[in-house]
Amino acid sequence: MKTIYYVLGIVLTIVFASCQSKKNDNDSESVADEHQYTTDAPQPSTSNLFRSDTMVVVGHDYIVSIDRKTDESLPRVKDENDVVFFDNSVAVTINENGGTVFERTFTKADFESYLSDADRAVCVFQGMALDRDHSVSTSVCLGAQLGQPGLDGEGPAFNVFISTTDGKVKIEKVTKPFTTLDEMTGEED
Repeated sequence: MKTIYYVLGIVLTIVFASCQSKKNDNDSESVADEHQYTTDAPQPSTSNLFRSDTMVVVGHDYIVSIDRKTDESLPRVKDENDVVFFDNSVAVTINENGGTVFERTFTKADFESYLSDADRAVCVFQGMALDRDHSVSTSVCLGAQLGQPGLDGEGPAFNVFISTTDGKVKIEKVTKPFTTLDEMTGEED
């Protein structure tokens, strides 16, 4: 009989400790969630990402580097929960045979003439990605995506054509982008 009471005591101790642990875990999650949505400090809208792709088009060897960074100097965006986010800038460099043929940093401002007032207010610049299939020897095509923080891939999309001969940029708003979200976030590999 002593053994039964002893085992029952151990089981009750384990159950009680388990319940207390879950309560503490839930309490800390609530505090963390509350802190996340009530903080006044701006949050990064995405993580920094650097990609470098090599592309050969009709005898031209290109290295296209895309460097997305949180840019604290840009205007901030506030979501529907009043959380403030930093926007991003994307530096694009195109090298051909060791020489730089294009170098520029893009921001949401480059796309603003294509945006509605609502998109201008809530969207951040989510990123860019190389589109090999629509690039030619004299023009590199990049896909660009804007959207609300946390809603990756949902928002205005663009094709950006960069002339490798004179550095001119042509931007087209599209309903179906050539590139995918995975390509812009580096998750295709």
